[in-house]
Amino acid sequence: MYCYICFSIWRFPISRAFVKEQDGDDLAEDLPERIHSDAPNYITPAGERRLRLKLRLLGESYENLNREKEHLGKKGDLQRLDRDIKYYQERLHRAIPVEQTAAPYDRVLFGMSVSLQDSCGNEYEFTIVGEDEADLNTGKISWTSPLGQALLQREVGETLVWIRPAGDLELEVAEINYRSASN
Repeated sequence: MYCYICFSIWRFPISRAFVKEQDGDDLAEDLPERIHSDAPNYITPAGERRLRLKLRLLGESYENLNREKEHLGKKGDLQRLDRDIKYYQERLHRAIPVEQTAAPYDRVLFGMSVSLQDSCGNEYEFTIVGEDEADLNTGKISWTSPLGQALLQREVGETLVWIRPAGDLELEVAEINYRSASN
């Protein structure tokens, strides 16, 4: 009889009902902390408002998820939200709001929009903002980016080289103006 039982266990797989698997609540996800830049966290007033809004929305998401009676399998989501909340709290704590100075705008400064032109007549426009506000799709570049650094303190008529993966591009500063970075 003993041999028959051993043989039958070996030959036929054990039912999955008898195997303990971790469910979502048992997972202790080891999420890495989000890394902060060593650069000062300069931010436009509009960027600070958006950062505060993001933090509030993350907090509301956390509270809503935590209130659900059955958040089985959502522990990882709670951990991710908690990590992001801590990150954005620290970003806000480190924030250094920068108000634009009075005109004239003869040099490129933080928060300003810059129109550039290449030798083929192609035009580019960027607004220099803080790291938390950067969004290339809307033309907002971080002051810490290579292009942002190359633009700071430039005057109209000056040229610079935009170092890009697609190839370096020489640009001329065509116009400098202050537009709110609220868009």
